[in-house]
Amino acid sequence: MVNRRRRRNTTLVSAAEGLGRTLGQLANRLDKLHKQRDAITARIEQLAHTGSEMFARLKRGAEADVAVVRRTVKRGRKAGFKMSAVARRKMSIAAKKRHAARRAALARK
Repeated sequence: MVNRRRRRNTTLVSAAEGLGRTLGQLANRLDKLHKQRDAITARIEQLAHTGSEMFARLKRGAEADVAVVRRTVKRGRKAGFKMSAVARRKMSIAAKKRHAARRAALARK
């Protein structure tokens, strides 16, 4: 009877040791995965920051190009340009239609 009792105790102890070892290995794997996740997150944040900086530089360059084009383009009609009364009347009617359509759309909302 003593031998049987010892075996049970030994089996129970070895099972507990095996369970502890398995839980330790699982904890190590989880730690490694958390470290990898943190490293990946840091890398993604770094890439996003670099991308936003590149976009900002590109945007500033495009704005400068647009400013140059705006300075060189002459706006408005040429000096001495005369519009006929009929053309002015047509433009006035078209503008009134646009404004009425805009007011009607706002009233529907």
